[in-house]
Amino acid sequence: MAVQDFSLVLKLDANYAPAYNGRGLVLDRLGNYQDAIADFSKAVKLDNLNAVYWHNRACCYRNCAM
Repeated sequence: MAVQDFSLVLKLDANYAPAYNGRGLVLDRLGNYQDAIADFSKAVKLDNLNAVYWHNRACCYRNCAM
């Protein structure tokens, strides 16, 4: 999936944490770390018990430090 696909899902439901996580993964792979971290943070805010969102954000922080 592309960034645009996840963005479309978020237009339909701005509180759908998996879409923020998915878009964050794509942005991370594209090297857009600031936006990826923002999306992972939004996913964490919406579902703070999901360890995958926390993990993905931590990995993104690691990636942008390299």
